[in-house]
Amino acid sequence: MTEYPYMIACLLLLAVSCGLWWLYPQHRKPMCISGLLSMPSSMTTFFFVPEYWRPVRLFSLTLGVEDILFSFATGAIAWVVALYGKDRIKLVLSPATVLKRYCRILFLGIPVLLMMRQVPLNVMTQAFLGICVVGVILHFNRRFVLPYAVKTAVVFCAFHSMLLAGIIYTFPEFISQWNHTDLSGILIIGIPVEESLWALFYGGCWTYVMMFIFSAEPEPVTSPYRGRL
Repeated sequence: MTEYPYMIACLLLLAVSCGLWWLYPQHRKPMCISGLLSMPSSMTTFFFVPEYWRPVRLFSLTLGVEDILFSFATGAIAWVVALYGKDRIKLVLSPATVLKRYCRILFLGIPVLLMMRQVPLNVMTQAFLGICVVGVILHFNRRFVLPYAVKTAVVFCAFHSMLLAGIIYTFPEFISQWNHTDLSGILIIGIPVEESLWALFYGGCWTYVMMFIFSAEPEPVTSPYRGRL
């Protein structure tokens, strides 16, 4: 397994998501849905390999089991971070509603992604622009989500950066799997700054995506003193 640090990183992410699933039973259903709906984003590996990086996988496939595990775990973890400590959010979890609204996200996200691919920039910058466009559009549909999105962006960025830094520290050869000619060359705690920025943008945007898919609405706080003055 030491020859496959990408798989090790993905298994650690999966272990963290399983731990959160066990710790927070109130978030289990939406957390699993968030992870499952994030899994198709693993298909973006066809854009990133080999332009952005060349990961060593268990099997010689452009789309590997690692990518699917990574996408599931990040989607699940980001959702728990978004709602940690917040219980006054009303969610609609019916399969019909979730599926319908997920399809609306696909109809928005896929054209944006393909449009960004036409911008003469490196693939990660294209991804940042696409994520920002989707996030801004969804912000106007769910303005109350902004504090949740900011919190998730910051926490998920820190978590992803620390995890990746630990993997690279343990397996120094892992850093060679990135295509450094396509990177800025800036390293933060030993990892490409693009990885930290990806986690920042993903955490914020995915919060908006899932809040939209779940038709999330803030529940009004009823004051115990109402009508007593």
